Amino acid sequence: MVSPALELLNSVVGSDLDWEDGWFAEYRLPSLVNFLGYIHAQEVYEGLKKILDRLLSTEDQKLKSVLLASTVFSLARVSGELNTEDSVSLLKTAIPYLNVGSDEGQALKNLAEHFHRFNEPQGVKDILTNGLTDEIPEVETKCLELLQKHDPEFVNEWQVQKATADTQTEESS
Repeated sequence: MVSPALELLNSVVGSDLDWEDGWFAEYRLPSLVNFLGYIHAQEVYEGLKKILDRLLSTEDQKLKSVLLASTVFSLARVSGELNTEDSVSLLKTAIPYLNVGSDEGQALKNLAEHFHRFNEPQGVKDILTNGLTDEIPEVETKCLELLQKHDPEFVNEWQVQKATADTQTEESS
């Protein structure tokens, strides 16, 4: 089942989808990627890395918006279960392109914990500094908690900037 699923995803990433009739791509493909994230096998890991790499290099912004987040989160899950860290740099590269909703807070916290587990505090910082926590305060809290050990100065600066911004917002209201 894994091989055909990865083949399908690879064929989608390498094709020109007709987004006019794209309900399958927009709603079913992310579910397929999420499903693969629960299969902790080397084949899935390698396949998701390949798909993520191809997504990062595609010009198709719609395809990126549909599949990137689910691919990042699934790859991090499989990587963590297999205890393999060679995808960390690829995952960090994807962060600026992530477009996540408030319902993906747990997945973002898991990604931050993944970076923490493999001693990559820059990945956790990237989650914070790319605006991914703006609408999800519990993710911001988790990231700051994880960074406290690695870079307490960054955490203090972040909190001061946040307090200053909150004060300015209150004063202008």
